[in-house]
Amino acid sequence: MFDEDLINGDGLKTYRSGASEQIAFKVRLPWYRSLYLSCLESANVSIGGAPIALEHISFRLYGRTYPFDDLKQFYEVLWFVLDAAAMIVEVPQPLAEGSHEVILTLFVRIPYHRSLNFKQMSTCTKLMRVERQVAA
Repeated sequence: MFDEDLINGDGLKTYRSGASEQIAFKVRLPWYRSLYLSCLESANVSIGGAPIALEHISFRLYGRTYPFDDLKQFYEVLWFVLDAAAMIVEVPQPLAEGSHEVILTLFVRIPYHRSLNFKQMSTCTKLMRVERQVAA
C-alpha cells in the first residue's frame, strides 16, 4: 500500500560492533493505521545483493532495540503511523564507501481486517549512501 515510503531517507548509518558492522536505515509503517509490533511477522533485507538472515536483523523504535524474531511478543508496543523506526542489520564485512541497493520486504499482519488472517507484504528498493558514524 505505501511501498515506496517503506524505506525512509537515503542514508545507511554504519557502526562498528566488535568484529562486525551494524547498518541502520529508517523505515515507515506501510499501513494507514498504527499497529502493534507483534503484527510485524517477518522481514527480508538485502544490501548490495547480499541477503541478510533474519537473526541478524533488529528493529529500533522509541529508543529501544528488539531482535526481529522477538517482535511477536510485543503486543502492547504500538508503532504510531507517523513515526519512523529503524531496521538494523549486522554484516560480517564493512560496506564499501558509496551507494548500495537496499531491498526491504516487510510482512505485516493486519489484526482488524475482516478476513482475520490478512497479511500485507510491502517491498521497497532504494539506492542508499553509506554514512559512517564515529564512536564518541
